[in-house]
Amino acid sequence: MDKQLHHFLETPFERRTVLKGLAASLVAGMSGARLSIAQAADMRSGLTDLSASAAVDYIQKGDLRAEKYAEALIAQYHAHENLNTVTYINTTGLLEHARAVDKTRAHGKKLGRLAGLPIMLKDNFNTVGFPTTAGSPFLKNYRPKTNAKLADILFNNGAILFAKGNMHELAMGTTSSNLAFGFVKNPYDLSRIPGGSSGGTAVALAARIIPLGFGTDTSGSCRMPAHFCGVAGFRPSNPKTNNPYSVDGIVPNVLDFDVPGPLARNVKDIALVHAVITNAAAIAPKQLQGLRIGVPKAYFWDSMDPTVATVMQASMDKLRSAGVVLVDIDLSDIVKASLPVIATLNVEGKRTDLASFLVKNTPGITIREALKGIASNTIRTRIQAALDQPAPAEVVRRARATMEELGLRYRATLQANGVSAIIFPTVPLPAPLLPTEGDALPAQIDIDGRKYSSSVILQNSIIGPLYRAPCLSIPAGLTSDGLPVGIELDGVPGGDREVLSMGMAIEIVLGQLPAPTFRA
Repeated sequence: MDKQLHHFLETPFERRTVLKGLAASLVAGMSGARLSIAQAADMRSGLTDLSASAAVDYIQKGDLRAEKYAEALIAQYHAHENLNTVTYINTTGLLEHARAVDKTRAHGKKLGRLAGLPIMLKDNFNTVGFPTTAGSPFLKNYRPKTNAKLADILFNNGAILFAKGNMHELAMGTTSSNLAFGFVKNPYDLSRIPGGSSGGTAVALAARIIPLGFGTDTSGSCRMPAHFCGVAGFRPSNPKTNNPYSVDGIVPNVLDFDVPGPLARNVKDIALVHAVITNAAAIAPKQLQGLRIGVPKAYFWDSMDPTVATVMQASMDKLRSAGVVLVDIDLSDIVKASLPVIATLNVEGKRTDLASFLVKNTPGITIREALKGIASNTIRTRIQAALDQPAPAEVVRRARATMEELGLRYRATLQANGVSAIIFPTVPLPAPLLPTEGDALPAQIDIDGRKYSSSVILQNSIIGPLYRAPCLSIPAGLTSDGLPVGIELDGVPGGDREVLSMGMAIEIVLGQLPAPTFRA
């Protein structure tokens, strides 16, 4: 066996699963026999369990052909099509791109930092050769002539488009129960939501269909699905200028808050792609001993389901044991001032931002025409209300000014308490059941007999975007019912590398989550 196999495989789990599959392949090859169904499944699972970092390293060294890897992921997708993770996929084109990577490597040419890595892009990213629907029927014939700016960065570094990810229609919901493309289902329990709006990407990661994907995050649309599906989700800082995570070529929701963000099965993979996007050096895990992290108990730790509270307590105990200093801090006044600002800017964005995108990209489809083709009555009603009842211009102007002021207060509070970030449950609840009517959850949801307002789902994730903060959801554990729980780390604006460095160290302490069981 090639010594490089051991060099590239980064965890005992990856070594065990991949070598098991490769052994089956070698035995069959030497005997001239065809792989049995069980052997083929072993080989596929060994490859699909690879982290993005390991897969890229393996392909770079020539120990894995990009085409073989793509074939394994395609087979995994077909085995789990019932999850409804994909809106559009072109397997022929995917394999052609993978073969091109193999040829480039065979000719001794330099490969990009993500060469041969299949990725999923949420279906609000413009991609040439695919429709970009944002999960809505009225955009089914929209075929962009150029890629989203961020997509081009990924492709120029060798990444391959695996598929467009299913999502909550127009990125305006929490369930990813898409009325046009099918309800995305949580792989840990198919009767429950995966979260929204980047649900297809999060589920495909958890189901081992892809190693890396991208969503967009307005109010938690990367982090919430990460929490419900047991993966890592990152909302980068969104400064007003010089933002490497460009929204150019992405169907907008609310541009005051919108930012594209990566999802992966671990933080290390997110750190890898962040370094590529920012054209920077690799990120190393932070030293946790003596690291001070703030715990804003008021608001962020309220309305927690007992099953989530149990996982959170265990996680905090592990961090203390690793040397992290957890500091109680009070953000309640800042949060209270933030909520009306968030509400105002959300309404304004829904009134203007999609309409402006349509004028530029889909001549002939106005926002009023688009309303007729939106499948979700909830979303149609929300946009209609924003159009009919706009906030006065001065109110919007003041809200934007207040947004900047609150961001400064948030930063100053963290600095005054000597903490590098704050930590809290990504979502206070485990995944609720799929909606039974339409695409939205009812006003009150039931979690094993306990009643909660459905607004609790967004309670924690809506705050960080107002401060332009980097926000990272890390898999923390499973509830007693086997449902994933995430823990969120929010840093200071611009401190993306610091947050990812802390997150890499924290995930080592918290440990890996088991793969989903796909229980019905």
